[in-house]
Amino acid sequence: MNDKARKGNERREDDEIKKLFRAILTSGRVVKLIQPDIFIAQDARNLRWDNGLTLKIGAIDLIHFASAASPKIGCSEFLTTEFLNKHMLAKLKIEQTTNLKIIRPSSTAHLPAEYLQEKLSL
Repeated sequence: MNDKARKGNERREDDEIKKLFRAILTSGRVVKLIQPDIFIAQDARNLRWDNGLTLKIGAIDLIHFASAASPKIGCSEFLTTEFLNKHMLAKLKIEQTTNLKIIRPSSTAHLPAEYLQEKLSL
């Protein structure tokens, strides 16, 4: 296969991946997209102010937490890998003031056990 054909195949694969992600993001079943509003922004600010969270926790992280905890969304779990390693005290404070459990994806209570295995048996 020459370089031109290989690049054409890669573009088709990229387009298929983009189409898949667009379908997942817009389905309303896997991911629910919301537009942050003033209420979410205030909740994010209050997470920092009311809990004494340091500036090391980024505003975007706080917006994500506030969005997930919002009555519009009503998440019970916030899945993360990075945040748990860096901000254990903040995790505890956020869990105490919201209905969110901040956990690793492998600890979710919302997936059947077979999806939590290292190797999926098909």
